[in-house]
Amino acid sequence: MTLLIAFVLVVMVIYVFLGRATDTLIPAVALPLSLLLTFAVMSILGFSINNLTLMALTLAIGFLVDDAIVFLKT
Repeated sequence: MTLLIAFVLVVMVIYVFLGRATDTLIPAVALPLSLLLTFAVMSILGFSINNLTLMALTLAIGFLVDDAIVFLKT
């Protein structure tokens, strides 16, 4: 539930700052897709979800959103 709330907040903040729905679409699609694939690969490789992996996911999500916004503004 927390992950869903965080996703909605991230998309809302991106929309507020960029101001266009088309520019918000790229991070809104990339974020859940990257999380889904990350959890799938972790499951296949047998990794567990602990505090270190959650911290790494948090940083990776930040990089993903930041890079998507920088890509849109160039």
